[in-house]
Amino acid sequence: MFKLCISGAITAGARLICGGSAVQVPGLENGFYLSPCVLTEIRKDMAVYNEEIFGAVLLVIPFDTEDEAIDIANDTTMGLAAGLFTKDLARVHRVVDRLHAGNVYVNTFNDVSPFVPFGGYGDSGFGRENGTAAIEHYTQIKSVFVSTVTTLPNPF
Repeated sequence: MFKLCISGAITAGARLICGGSAVQVPGLENGFYLSPCVLTEIRKDMAVYNEEIFGAVLLVIPFDTEDEAIDIANDTTMGLAAGLFTKDLARVHRVVDRLHAGNVYVNTFNDVSPFVPFGGYGDSGFGRENGTAAIEHYTQIKSVFVSTVTTLPNPF
């Protein structure tokens, strides 16, 4: 699947900077392993731009402004995760607030905790895993009021 994704991107005009080739891992010769790959010259009309790739495929898409970077990040129906690397705490708050992603990583990536909800926005998610949000997803709330008095009061 990843080989097709990478070769399709190259056929569509993307440039392979490195990786994407088969890797032979001793003891796991029957596996399907590809080296991490970096693709540049990505356009919006390419399938690879619009796919959620669960593999080591990095698309390098240049931008000039913070607004443009946010527009690129949000230009998708999916929103599992986003990442931001900066020393500017004001930028962190400004950008994180505008990113349409269920998980945002700042100066790190793919941190997970069993106590913190994990899940995506849009086509990237169905509910949340981990934390109380996971339990709430499978819970249907019902409110019940019971009076224990033996004589019913007139409600009118």
